[in-house]
Amino acid sequence: MEVLVALAILSIGVGLVVVSFGQLADRDLDNQARTITAWMQSLADRSVLEGGLYGFRVAGDQLQAVSWFDHQWLVVEHEGLLILPENIRFRLGEDQASVGFIFQEDLAEPKDAGDGAVLFQKQELVEPLMVFMPSGEPMADGELLLQSSAEAALAIAWTVEGEISYEDRLPI
Repeated sequence: MEVLVALAILSIGVGLVVVSFGQLADRDLDNQARTITAWMQSLADRSVLEGGLYGFRVAGDQLQAVSWFDHQWLVVEHEGLLILPENIRFRLGEDQASVGFIFQEDLAEPKDAGDGAVLFQKQELVEPLMVFMPSGEPMADGELLLQSSAEAALAIAWTVEGEISYEDRLPI
């Protein structure tokens, strides 16, 4: 009888640990999504303040701010880089074009940019995944998917009306 009671207590403890781990992964995704949406809003604000085109691209595990200057897109370092923690990855949606999304294997060696290493594509063409107009509104609707190693997933979505939000998604 004592062994059964001990096993019951142990199984309850293991169940609580498993549930807590799942909630921790969800919390990490939520925190990362909040950080990314705030960063995107700062790019929208900068495009309004400067009257220019700003956007971002995905390069491996980084979000890189880009700006339209002298008839080309350039990576801008003053907005900083957003680097994902090791347990979270960017993913493309099923029907999403890969423009502005650079996979890890397509990256050259990192170049030091002070705070962190900037990842560059082996080819020099810079294309944004998303662009803010001088009015601060996105050029088109879109979404960016985040997936944790615990198989939880979130979608960060933006609309041409200027709304930026995130929501839970089924794992990819």
